[in-house]
Amino acid sequence: MPTSLDLKNVFGSRGPEGYTKDVAAQLRKSEEKGRLERGVQVQDCRFSHRETCEFNADDGGTKLTDWISFGQIQFTEEPSFSTGSIASGQDDEEPLAEEYQNFDPTVHLRVPGAAMVACYQRNNQGFFTGAKILCYALASVPDGYRVAVWGTWTGPAVRIGGQ
Repeated sequence: MPTSLDLKNVFGSRGPEGYTKDVAAQLRKSEEKGRLERGVQVQDCRFSHRETCEFNADDGGTKLTDWISFGQIQFTEEPSFSTGSIASGQDDEEPLAEEYQNFDPTVHLRVPGAAMVACYQRNNQGFFTGAKILCYALASVPDGYRVAVWGTWTGPAVRIGGQ
């Protein structure tokens, strides 16, 4: 059986009980640090947004959105942006069947829309946290024409505040 002097020599002046408490505290700190690091690891992320646009003659067939927040996603580099559109029925048109069997290009106006990034919003760390997009029709359209335009940002990012 070791003497109290032997235990002090091995574990320091605090003895085995103090040493055990120190090790437990270090393990807790290490585990917390690991949890925090996992929460801010850079990973490939994607954020999508859908904007319903109604074009007016005064706007020249364009619409600038308000700020679109990426939520918990903060892109570490400028993300790539892709866009597309979904047809919307117009007020003065005959309704289309679910599978477009009654589509008539002389009656149903379908002009695709698209978007481009007008500007990005950044936080104090330089991460991209939001954007404004400029939506536009790909041909001339009448006043009040509607189309749903979506945009998707993809790139390396961190998620702040959870998964």
